[in-house]
Amino acid sequence: MSLTTAGKTANGTTATITTKTLLSNPKSEIIIRQAHISEYTQLGALAATTYLDSPLTTYLSPDRKQHYSHYLRGFQQRALSRLLDPRNLSFVAVQAEKPNVVVGYAQFMRLGEDDGAKRQMESRKSVWLTLLGWLWMVWLKVIEWVNPDRSTDKKRMASFIAISDAAEKRHWSPPSRANRWHAQSVVVNSSFQGQGIGKRLMREGIRRAEEENVCTGLEASGPGEKMYSRVGFRLLERFGPLEGAEKGSLPEHEGEEGGVMIWEPPSWKQGVEGRE
Repeated sequence: MSLTTAGKTANGTTATITTKTLLSNPKSEIIIRQAHISEYTQLGALAATTYLDSPLTTYLSPDRKQHYSHYLRGFQQRALSRLLDPRNLSFVAVQAEKPNVVVGYAQFMRLGEDDGAKRQMESRKSVWLTLLGWLWMVWLKVIEWVNPDRSTDKKRMASFIAISDAAEKRHWSPPSRANRWHAQSVVVNSSFQGQGIGKRLMREGIRRAEEENVCTGLEASGPGEKMYSRVGFRLLERFGPLEGAEKGSLPEHEGEEGGVMIWEPPSWKQGVEGRE
């Protein structure tokens, strides 16, 4: 049976993911490589499909199915914005026999102002990337003005952002944590889960953090928390409650699962600044 997800891309064209076409052989060799900017539509579509019926998405985007093109557009816009940021490093998982079809991805951001952060930004410094990033930001403002997102509840999104900002101040302000790699998004196609792809993608970020002797941070969903724990992350705190959420509808924001997590390099010793 062929499962299809269709909608509008960030630039207005139609994007369709067909499971039958995508999965020629879920058990074939998986290759991890850096993402290409042109793959942002695939990254966004994969995330949109994966999170379509998650509790958090249901809360934040109650009208996503009525306005699917807007919902999809949001994920693709975020994927491209990250790819254009010189602090960003993105990786994709592809099948050896279909190297241009993304089955998983991870996007990391190098935060801080230390030497490692400066090297990351310098490694991606170019006139065309700066120009493209500027044009993209202008285009985003035009799109939002002409055709604003109708899938998302703005009040609920504001509540979610407020909780995220508060957690940022509590856990990532000390210098030893401000200078870090942060996993922004890690997604694996459901038909490829259970093969260790998520772990392999995470190790790309962890390896760089270890080389630079900095930590890695992220916000984990309930299912994601288990995988991140297996690659060395520990929980800092559970997420706080969200305004207007029905009791029992958001276990990740009722102290039951998920939360802010950190990976620390082996060289860090007990009592290092910023460590709990």
